[in-house]
Amino acid sequence: MRKAKTVIVTGASRGIGRATAILFASKGYHVLFNYNQSGIEAYQTCERLKKKGKAVVAFKADITKRKQTNLMVERCVKQFGSVDILINNAGVAQQMSQILLFIVMSLQI
Repeated sequence: MRKAKTVIVTGASRGIGRATAILFASKGYHVLFNYNQSGIEAYQTCERLKKKGKAVVAFKADITKRKQTNLMVERCVKQFGSVDILINNAGVAQQMSQILLFIVMSLQI
């Protein structure tokens, strides 16, 4: 049996990010989706997907903060074993997106 792939979707408590997280979960991916301020929406999305039997985690982090981003990626690896796909949807400066990508790639040994 094939191991499910894992995706991190940033900025995913609402809008396009939320739709992306739901789509990946519906296709059988393990999903860690990130939110920063929209906690109620993130909780609702997470509970909705869990009720459907999906492996999903909502994680609060400001991805412009390296320590919070590290904790988010570490949680994903601890929960699901890997990060296979990164959807960088959060509206942050390009430099911060590159930091997140570097952190994810550094864990792929």
